[in-house]
Amino acid sequence: MRMVSEEEGRQFAEKQNAHYCETSALSGKGIETVMSAIAECILQEEQRLLKQSLELGNSVFDLASPAASEGTETGGGAKGRGGGRGGGGNGKGCCAIL
Repeated sequence: MRMVSEEEGRQFAEKQNAHYCETSALSGKGIETVMSAIAECILQEEQRLLKQSLELGNSVFDLASPAASEGTETGGGAKGRGGGRGGGGNGKGCCAIL
């Protein structure tokens, strides 16, 4: 039983600036492909951030932080709002630049 049409799924993905993939929880079709693609994206982002960090002379970065993808120097979330791992919203970042 199809819950969402392919066109509806594609439109939603486009609005979210996301990729669209067909999968089936019942048969497992497409699951391995999607999981591999996600793992590859994570690896590429980690490598990009490491390269950026090395170019800037920074040695600490946090993939869980929104600030990491913005190229800021703290892993504590955007403008130090405590958005990263362990940030807790206390205004202090979870990571320090050494």
